[in-house]
Amino acid sequence: MESKNGFEIKHIFLAYVPPFYEEDQPFELETLILKKESKTTEYLLKIFDSALDEARIEITFNSDDSQQNEVRNDILSITQKETIPKKTTHSKKLAQRLYKETDERNGKGLFCIIEGVKGRTTRIVLIRFKGDEGLINHGKKLLVDYISEVFTKKSNHYKLAVYEDIISTKSFWKGYSVDKQISGSSYKPISFFWVESFLNSKTALTPAQGTMQFSKVIRAILLKATDLSEQEEIISGIVNLRTKKNKQMSVSDFCKTYLSPTLANKVQEETKDDFFNSVFLVDNDVYKKEFGKTVLSLQDGITAFVPTFSYEKHVTETINRDGSKNVVIEGKLNGKKINIQPTEKTNQDAPRLRPNKK
Repeated sequence: MESKNGFEIKHIFLAYVPPFYEEDQPFELETLILKKESKTTEYLLKIFDSALDEARIEITFNSDDSQQNEVRNDILSITQKETIPKKTTHSKKLAQRLYKETDERNGKGLFCIIEGVKGRTTRIVLIRFKGDEGLINHGKKLLVDYISEVFTKKSNHYKLAVYEDIISTKSFWKGYSVDKQISGSSYKPISFFWVESFLNSKTALTPAQGTMQFSKVIRAILLKATDLSEQEEIISGIVNLRTKKNKQMSVSDFCKTYLSPTLANKVQEETKDDFFNSVFLVDNDVYKKEFGKTVLSLQDGITAFVPTFSYEKHVTETINRDGSKNVVIEGKLNGKKINIQPTEKTNQDAPRLRPNKK
């Protein structure tokens, strides 16, 4: 069997994976090996061929004290074994792991592993399809005709991870993932259930990288926003997020939590597709630097506060011959008032002012 992109397909494994219940134990997963071409394999191989184009979120396996990862070991073993029974042994281990990580929130589904070889390169794709009502009502038996029926519908509700490498003992530490089950709730299910819990991995985006890229996107939108209400939405979101410690998020999460749908769409248009849903831990130091204020102390007791992210837009610095600097602050005046600082009262008998009661 060969994909349209020229990969020789070595292994296609399917398993029915329901939520894990302690009272159901022991429970044997229903599995199937596909060896002949069909509508099912035709659809699966389309996903296989496009996996690297779709999955743009880089992920890396966690390693233990011995620099090993159990999930990676099973994936690598599938590609290293020559016979289908031996490949199936490790495929079942992965399916069993997915089963133990699956609960009611994830629901029932079909798990698929596809291995293909092209030249010296091996690609392996792991997919979890969301079960529809037909699957839920079908019971525990995974039948060939029912699988064909499910995949003929060409369901796009799936999570996917893809690894491609020249096989060696060092292969597959890095892969790519995509989640087509993203809903209005949050992006976190891909991070915790699929990437972290099942694959024992993490997104490759560091806190500093993610926070810096996030700040660039939000600053760009803020500078483009001409509507005062939109500016207030963005600034309110920035301030609220700043108070949360060790926050794990994505641009998508920020939009859903703090912005209106209209403004969220503008942010998404400004953001690269692969970064919009990428999860990262907010780096508090980078965040404060990017979204804090620059304080300018000038002569005659003048102090000016300028948002760091719009400093270059509103402040021009020139260097004098003596090395000192002059600054010019420009911007549209939205308001002006005299601020009188309260002084300590020296007369203890002075009357206290109270607000008038209406």
